Amino acid sequence: MIIGAKKIRRDAKPKEFVQVENFIEEGEYDKALELLDFFEKKIGIQHYDKLSCYHLKGQLLIWQGRYDEAIKTIEVMYNLAKSYDYTLQLIDALILLTHIYTYQYKHDKVIKIILEIEKLFKTIPQDSLSFLIGKKAHLLYCQGLVSFHEGDSIKAFDYLEGSIALRERVDNKQELAESLYSTGRFLVYDGELDRGLKLVERSLKIAIESKNMFYVGLCYNTISGINFYRGNIDKSLEYCEKSLVIFKKIKNRLVIGGLFNNLSGLYQIKGDFVRALEYIEKSLEIDKSINIEPLKISTLDTAIQIAIEINDITRAQIYFQDLEKINNQESNENVNLIYLYNKALILKSSSLKSDQIKASELFKEIVRKKIPFLFETSIRALLNLCDILLVELQNTNNLELLDQIRLYINQILDYAINQKSHWLLVESYLLEIKLDLITLDLIKAQEALTNAQKIAEKHGLNQLIERLSIEQKNILTQKNKWSYLKDSDKSIVELANLAPLKEQIKYMLKKREIFKSIL
Repeated sequence: MIIGAKKIRRDAKPKEFVQVENFIEEGEYDKALELLDFFEKKIGIQHYDKLSCYHLKGQLLIWQGRYDEAIKTIEVMYNLAKSYDYTLQLIDALILLTHIYTYQYKHDKVIKIILEIEKLFKTIPQDSLSFLIGKKAHLLYCQGLVSFHEGDSIKAFDYLEGSIALRERVDNKQELAESLYSTGRFLVYDGELDRGLKLVERSLKIAIESKNMFYVGLCYNTISGINFYRGNIDKSLEYCEKSLVIFKKIKNRLVIGGLFNNLSGLYQIKGDFVRALEYIEKSLEIDKSINIEPLKISTLDTAIQIAIEINDITRAQIYFQDLEKINNQESNENVNLIYLYNKALILKSSSLKSDQIKASELFKEIVRKKIPFLFETSIRALLNLCDILLVELQNTNNLELLDQIRLYINQILDYAINQKSHWLLVESYLLEIKLDLITLDLIKAQEALTNAQKIAEKHGLNQLIERLSIEQKNILTQKNKWSYLKDSDKSIVELANLAPLKEQIKYMLKKREIFKSIL
């Protein structure tokens, strides 16, 4: 085997490594780690085997979500590889670190490591370049994840598709499953359900064949999200539970906490708030023990929304106090945006006019910030602004408010187009249709309906196709009624009740609140 510029002798694979691989295939990660700890203490281990031991330990600890321990192990591997002058193993250590920092959204660190790896590539002799294909594939994979999280989905998919092509060349099933899974997941997030599902199912097949339980579990979770997106909540629950079984077996408390969060959201949309609260409390309990800030923030975000929905404002404020502590400790714009959103949400739940005004100002501030990766928070803020204006419309009958509502709906449409989110685009058209009916613009309502139907049918959004069919039927059967209303003295509030815009906004809000955590 060539390590940088050196050729080293490699005896047969140690019997301990064969047993470790068997434990990994069985999902017995703790047993694999115990055996590696034993092997590490043996005397007279070859340098390559010692590095392989640390590499396996680092990977297993990452799969268990034990990032701090993984970093310590990888740092030992990095320093040893450097002292032995083993360049490829040095790159392997850095690659493991990119996994951790990508999962933690520490993109600055990922970019810095990528630059270090690229420098190392230049030191490797030309006759060793075939060894680098897999490493280069990983760089493309990391660049894809960073680009997507920074809001550049076009560049992200270019990188990710490049990583798939290279990983297919080297026939590394584990890494191919990884690239297919992430690409499919991001396609789903962009509203490309069919394309995304095909890649995730392909990743699942490869992960099952190669007995990689970590990616099997992740694929089940994303298939759960796809079913949620299509409105099949029971199927979504089924796959979420299947994912939970796997991650309990491999003991990844980080992912388990996220799955409890997902289950909470699914039971919330089913109207089972007892179970929704039960799961969110379980998720919060795990968050306390593992102390991963992004997970805590996501869980508290969900918890506050559930408490407000069941009108338990006291509980919501307790959750909010925990979120406020994190915001005060972190100098992070992303954390601050979610903090501001939940502060606005609690103010909006107040009956005081002054609190409603404060909530509106905070929602507007969130929309102005336009942080790419947190566009979901901006969409939720825009929907809340529409909701507040509708309440004001009912109280004042002020027609000018309709223009402001349309402006916000157009901004949501812009997000849907920019993010290529077909689901959000169709939902936004439904908002537009209901607004057109309130203003008695039947031609424009029909145009929006036709556009929405084309998109929903093209991308297999079955639940939305059904809702659009109902909307089409309502417009056709009530056409004469709407035409009559144009010449009547019906107030704008009465018209708003006939075209239930408020219900559509509330439906979208609930969907967006839950969707931001499911995938």
